[in-house]
Amino acid sequence: MTILFYIYYVAIALCQGISFDSIKSIRGRIKKDKNIDLLFKGKARIFDLELTGSGRLIIDEGVEIRSLYAHIGKDATVIISKGAFIGKDVKIICYGNIFIGEESLISPNVIILDNDHTLSDNNIKSSGLSIEDTTIEQYCWVGAGSIVCKGARLSKGSVLGAMSLLNKQTDSDSLYFGQPAIKKRDI
Repeated sequence: MTILFYIYYVAIALCQGISFDSIKSIRGRIKKDKNIDLLFKGKARIFDLELTGSGRLIIDEGVEIRSLYAHIGKDATVIISKGAFIGKDVKIICYGNIFIGEESLISPNVIILDNDHTLSDNNIKSSGLSIEDTTIEQYCWVGAGSIVCKGARLSKGSVLGAMSLLNKQTDSDSLYFGQPAIKKRDI
């Protein structure tokens, strides 16, 4: 029974466009729309991954993803760099570019965005999006329940405290928290 389940699992993964070498990295489930490009650049540990849209997700060597939902729009790219950790119930909404740096930690229930709605008329649904790249540089830590907004940059070695809202560029090696996040001290 176990061998039949493994064969079934491998067949489903291959049908979703996941390479055979990458299948060894999957510990749970991957669900993706057919138009999403999912690229692995080495072994990663994936426990739960759901992808919608028609963009590209690049997962580098040594990444661990506990539970991630990502909507990636047409021609948009999300890059998760070497050794990064994505905690449980993380959400990414991307219509441009989102970058998560090497060895960065994204705690549970974090939301990362590179867009928001424009308000040009009374019809919000058709008013469009404002898009600006969002970056979390290497060796950063984003605390649980935080929101990283469009255009924000968490600079190298910085920490964003739990339940914070980041909407600007930070200094390197610094602690930020609050809504909106403000610098509390160097670290």
